[in-house]
Amino acid sequence: MLELFETIHKKHPGCTQHDIKELEKGLAQLGFENLAISKTYAAFLMESNGGIFTNGKRAFQLFSSDEVLAVYKEYHFADFMPYALPISLDGSGNFSLFDYRKPNNETIYCASAGNLGWEQDEVFLLADNFTDFLTQKDELFDYM
Repeated sequence: MLELFETIHKKHPGCTQHDIKELEKGLAQLGFENLAISKTYAAFLMESNGGIFTNGKRAFQLFSSDEVLAVYKEYHFADFMPYALPISLDGSGNFSLFDYRKPNNETIYCASAGNLGWEQDEVFLLADNFTDFLTQKDELFDYM
């Protein structure tokens, strides 16, 4: 999946299938029921467990499998945006996240770290799936 990026600034060693299962187990403990991580997202994590990449004007600072759980807890997503799975943060404080209100949904949204929520003025559609998300070249602000 790294071939989708124009520039690889920081690649991490990939995680294992065991790490993916641990992420799913950790999410289940946080209330995500019957969740299987997107296959394309899992494939990315197994190729590079997080990292920094760019396409055009878009910078992707993608979290590792461990960071996903930590960020979910630190930013109190359970309180403000239940079932949102944060996968990246840009330099302006905007999260990219999976919408797992429906299990196994691949839709990715954007929400500001200072205004988390599922209301229409709080969240913006970015992509229908992880691959489409990775190929975007415009800044997140262009989608808001």
